[in-house]
Amino acid sequence: MTRIRLSTWSTFSRSVSMAWQDREREIKTQEGTQRLIGEVCMIWAAIDNDITELMMYVLETGPDQAAILNTALREVAPRCTVLERLLIASSYDEEWVDWLCRMLAKTRDDLSPRRNRYVHDRWFIGMEAMQKRNSQVKTPKPQSYQRRAIVYDEEEIVTVEKLQEWCFDGYDIHEALDQAIHDLRYWYLSERPLEAHKQDFLGRSSARYKRYGPSAS
Repeated sequence: MTRIRLSTWSTFSRSVSMAWQDREREIKTQEGTQRLIGEVCMIWAAIDNDITELMMYVLETGPDQAAILNTALREVAPRCTVLERLLIASSYDEEWVDWLCRMLAKTRDDLSPRRNRYVHDRWFIGMEAMQKRNSQVKTPKPQSYQRRAIVYDEEEIVTVEKLQEWCFDGYDIHEALDQAIHDLRYWYLSERPLEAHKQDFLGRSSARYKRYGPSAS
């Protein structure tokens, strides 16, 4: 009969316990990341709908025609550019147009590229946090003594905080675009001049979260 020393069994038991703790930590990290990526998709869908509705008001057309135009352009980024140019060519209040164009530029130049990478890159569990592998092929400008080379499959550690930061920015933009839609509706009904918003919408969600906790966002 084989006997196992108590010290050996104790060491084995601790190893199993630590392995389970590591696995639980991995699952928790993965679930948190998955939840936030789902939130990114939902916020982006809301922003997409906001831009469709804004296009309808700016072009003074129906929802069918606006939806056809947005479907033809497909991506949100070029739609932001088209909408921005239409606003500049419009007779709306200049300060109000400048404010809305800033929100569209933030959507196109910052939110859109980050969202694309969060949604389309391949994710895996790293040593301390979730990591993603960028499948885009890049040809960065080399140093004078180097040959040009292709860069792909770049790995990046993405913390839950980074994803949460995108969600805060996304909520802020959605709130701003929703306000712009409300402004245009009121303008068409009352014919009163549009007024620029004194307070910037960016940073509101983050501030509410820090003050009131998760329920505020």
